[in-house]
Amino acid sequence: MKGQISVQPILFLVLLAMSGRVTSENSSKVTTLSPTTATDLTTNTTTTTTSPLHKICSDDIDIRNHVSLFRKLKNCGVVDGYLQIVLIEHANDTDFEDLSFPDLREITKYLLFYRVSGLRSIGKLFPNLALIRGNTLFEDYAFIIFDMFHLEEVGLSRLSEISRGAVRIEKNPNLCFLDTINWQLIAKWDLEKNHINTRQQPADCPTSTVCRQAGCPLDLCWNSDFCQIPNNNTYNNCDSQCLGGCYGPGPKACHSCRNYLTLGNECVQTCPNNTYLLLNRRCVSKEYCFKLKDSSNELTKNLHYVIFNGSCIANCPPAYEMTTDKESCKKCP
Repeated sequence: MKGQISVQPILFLVLLAMSGRVTSENSSKVTTLSPTTATDLTTNTTTTTTSPLHKICSDDIDIRNHVSLFRKLKNCGVVDGYLQIVLIEHANDTDFEDLSFPDLREITKYLLFYRVSGLRSIGKLFPNLALIRGNTLFEDYAFIIFDMFHLEEVGLSRLSEISRGAVRIEKNPNLCFLDTINWQLIAKWDLEKNHINTRQQPADCPTSTVCRQAGCPLDLCWNSDFCQIPNNNTYNNCDSQCLGGCYGPGPKACHSCRNYLTLGNECVQTCPNNTYLLLNRRCVSKEYCFKLKDSSNELTKNLHYVIFNGSCIANCPPAYEMTTDKESCKKCP
């Protein structure tokens, strides 16, 4: 599972620091339904249980220095951007005891952990994270765990697909269960670039015997409680429209959709007739679209979304203005 290292460790740290200077100036924008229609937000995920208000957290999210900044992830079902959790160097394990975000199913860019003290399990933070799309990568990587001194397990038992990008796990002196995870089953984009440094594992880490005793397929497991289930739609009886696994058969039981999700919570290849594409992931009716509000801008917070070119959008594109009925867009005079 160990491939070529494309970035030397010192340079890698410099790149991390540079990335932090850029992203620390960005704020995350959250797209939600208006309070009167806050039932089943515009997410691309379906689950057996749903929280009262899911969010698509639109834009990159950078969490650094303070554990309190994890509040940015509250109710996020999808992070439509990257998620960086870095440089929280004065926390301890008690800071993470009651911290968990079970709504999070998908990250569209990359996930990065770097120098976060006190965190022992990533899986406890994100127990239902199933998919990292890797639409944008960090130096060819979609999932990075670097220099995490207290981390003992990855534990992302629902993570079954990294669509694009490699995995890099290095300089984590207390991290176990690296030999019991087959990352090539998850990140298939470029197997040679996956770099998992298993030589740094503590000598007393559990072996694959733990997985075998638990009856895990292929003797693979995330920890002593959860097996690693291969991301194979046939093996898992998942529908072809599912991405990142499923919790049952059929296109309504996907963790995330390969293409689009209807209001009936069904993953489809194309939006049905008389529906419109929302945020490039959801098929909605005209009535549903007009109930949505753009809460990201003080000037537009009272304006509903409009229909334009087969999509439901928050604002008209450049060189266009809203029609008099405020339901569509027209070219500016």
